[in-house]
Amino acid sequence: MGIIWINDDNDAAMTYTNADQLRGIIGDLAGVVPGSGGIYEVEQDDIASPGQNQEDWRKNIPTCKRDLEDFTRLVISTQGLTDMLKNADLYMGLKWSDTGSTHPSIKLYKQYDTTGALGYVTDDYQATMQLSENAILNAKYASDDPASSSAHTVVTTDEVFVLPQGLWFGLSSDNSKRSLLLEGCTVGTGQLKIVILKRDGDSYTEIGEGPGVWMDLKEPHEFVERWSCGDGDRTDVGSLQRVDAKSGTFAAPTTDAEKDYVLYVHGYNMQELEKQRWLETTYKRLWHLGYKGRVGEFSWPCSQSAPPYDDSENHAWQSGSRLLELLNNLKGLGFRVHMLAHSQGNVVAGEALRQAGPGAQLVRTYIASQAAIPAHSYDSSVEARTDFTPSTPDVYSHYLLDGQDPPQSTTLAHTWPMTNPSYMASVKMSGAAVKYVNFWNADDYALTGNSLGHPGWMIDQVLKPTLYSTGYNLDKGFKRYDPFAMPAPIYYTFPDNRFTIFAFCVSARSKALGATPTGGVFAANQSFDLKTSLNYGTEHVYHSAQFRSSMAQRWQYWNRFLIETGLKSPQ
Repeated sequence: MGIIWINDDNDAAMTYTNADQLRGIIGDLAGVVPGSGGIYEVEQDDIASPGQNQEDWRKNIPTCKRDLEDFTRLVISTQGLTDMLKNADLYMGLKWSDTGSTHPSIKLYKQYDTTGALGYVTDDYQATMQLSENAILNAKYASDDPASSSAHTVVTTDEVFVLPQGLWFGLSSDNSKRSLLLEGCTVGTGQLKIVILKRDGDSYTEIGEGPGVWMDLKEPHEFVERWSCGDGDRTDVGSLQRVDAKSGTFAAPTTDAEKDYVLYVHGYNMQELEKQRWLETTYKRLWHLGYKGRVGEFSWPCSQSAPPYDDSENHAWQSGSRLLELLNNLKGLGFRVHMLAHSQGNVVAGEALRQAGPGAQLVRTYIASQAAIPAHSYDSSVEARTDFTPSTPDVYSHYLLDGQDPPQSTTLAHTWPMTNPSYMASVKMSGAAVKYVNFWNADDYALTGNSLGHPGWMIDQVLKPTLYSTGYNLDKGFKRYDPFAMPAPIYYTFPDNRFTIFAFCVSARSKALGATPTGGVFAANQSFDLKTSLNYGTEHVYHSAQFRSSMAQRWQYWNRFLIETGLKSPQ
């Protein structure tokens, strides 16, 4: 049975300014408008529907290349009937049977690529040309078959859908297959069958029946699983819950491939709709590349709008224990987990694996993508930044050992225990995941601030002591004072208050993990340069390009993900 998701989202190509983006309006993607100096960026994205009836299937046209990801292929063979169909001696139609009480419906479009290959989603040229086939099947061929212009544009359970005569032009006895693109419209289950028709004026009489294909049309969320420890804007981290309303219902794995589980951990500044859509996008893009396992998401209470970044980071650290609980559960069920964390989600992922401990093997592969966490957390040998003079101890690259008291000296910067390992050193992390891979970009917009004065992660590290009036008191610990929230300073110490110290009180002395190759558990051969390999650049678009834009432009990212996880062999 073919299980297909319906095209119920709202894909569109839009132009935004970076000022819009800084205010938290969605907008990053496909490129920069030429001559704009990077001020205007064009994206294809899955946007919120402002009203009802905004689903893409209602539009009778693929709206952009991204929209093509919601189509699948339907190949019809005319072998033995080709000449009769071309001469209108016979007609071919489609009808539903065995639908029970459900009402599945689809729309059909002619595929530009007559070979029926996957290029409409993986090849930018093919996707461009597919959009030029910009009318639904009936309207496209109305001049060839006037009767079809009044036929339904949706193949429903109500009647036979007559395929227009013009569809068969160009076929021959040696080339008797026509590939169509199928768009799911409404949910339901049934068998879509070929029928052979004889035409008499405007009427068609069924004279024969061909083979059929069973289809089960579902909403996109039925293909994924969402877990959460809190979905509000920086609300308290709660218990781990399965979000049933945004998840499918799955039986136990019946094949070895179904034991693979891709777990996505989102980053900062994510609205609820974006969390769900990016989860579904992860599934769709992996599915188009042949992945047969499951896809899930761990959702945590991040900031849902810029700029309260540090408060969001604090929630990320706190959420690590809940992610650890989920990883233990999945391993206990026999899944092979491949974890993909994006941006600030790598704080959650890293903390979960640190708490799991060395050798836990909770994760087969951990891919840290554009990670917004200090590289020094993993590798103290990473080159330190030289663009600012830190005023706080080097706690990431030389974390205090368990039970070790902070130094009591007026020359704190020189007496901090510099022989200690980093917070996520190999001694803490090795084997928690079997394999670690760093997907990095030296020019990442959000991590470096390289574009149009965007402050970025690096500037935030510089400003933390200033923003929160922090410092280190040799007797009391790290001080945090916020005149808008705290009437008096509060002091924090390791290890109990480490999350607060990391989020608010100390500056990273290195670049972000997602902006530099790093040692430790991320060995040199477990690093993938997004800039060099996939042309990820300096603009805002590239910090999350793999979730936005189109499959035609970004399939290489997901292909590399499958290769690194061992789910696909290198070609």
